[in-house]
Amino acid sequence: MYNKYLTMKRSQLKEAIKAEIKSVLSEEEEKFQMTYKGDPVDLKISKFGGNAEGARDTVLFVNVGGIGKRRSKASKNALEKRKELLNQKVDKIMFTNKDNISKEIKDISPSDFKITSVLSEQSNNPAFDKKIANFAKKINNEMGYPGGVLEAMKQIKSRLERIISKVEGAKRGGAEEESLIKMIGLNEEKDEDDKAAEQDAKKEKDFANKQKEVDKLKKELADNKDELIKIAKISRNERTKAQQNLLDDMAKKTKELKKLKRVEI
Repeated sequence: MYNKYLTMKRSQLKEAIKAEIKSVLSEEEEKFQMTYKGDPVDLKISKFGGNAEGARDTVLFVNVGGIGKRRSKASKNALEKRKELLNQKVDKIMFTNKDNISKEIKDISPSDFKITSVLSEQSNNPAFDKKIANFAKKINNEMGYPGGVLEAMKQIKSRLERIISKVEGAKRGGAEEESLIKMIGLNEEKDEDDKAAEQDAKKEKDFANKQKEVDKLKKELADNKDELIKIAKISRNERTKAQQNLLDDMAKKTKELKKLKRVEI
């Protein structure tokens, strides 16, 4: 196979490699974002519970607040696959709003979900440009570059290129997102999105625990159903102490089950 680099002079090869590196560094994968009625959103399906027959509840989580904002951006292909979750048959839909309040809803319209390019929005965004300029001013004030804000911008660009190159290399090697964040020192303190994400994870865990408790009570009531029907036909004064205790215990558990079903996380 022909290799153009083999026929080059040393100086030409050096320039060609430099150009290749610049080309790689300048490549930026276009990111997209999924929104629900204009707000960043993430979709996820999980299964909870189960019984002897293997039945489980399939739950669609629609997260607008917290973790939804953090996970709303990805490649167009990834987001389109995620959006297809809306067409899957599920037993429940748990919706988390911008205030991180979760509740079960009956239905949600796929037409309210949009996928748009983040780069196209940011490329013509004066407010975003202003944030970048203010950041450069802040860096210049701290570092005191002789060339002022312009030099600060060049320094930021140079360091970002190094970071991008380092992260992309690790990513190609199969590194996970969490280790990449740690590698470039961005996990020293948690921001509001991180805290909100932790709250969402806790709510999801609480929901799973509640589902387990519901399934446990359902199974116990189902296992004793025939016996309870027999006991109910016996008059109270003719029941044995064990029969009455079982009836009272199952009545108590039925109330607990109803209470759990009413609770929204």
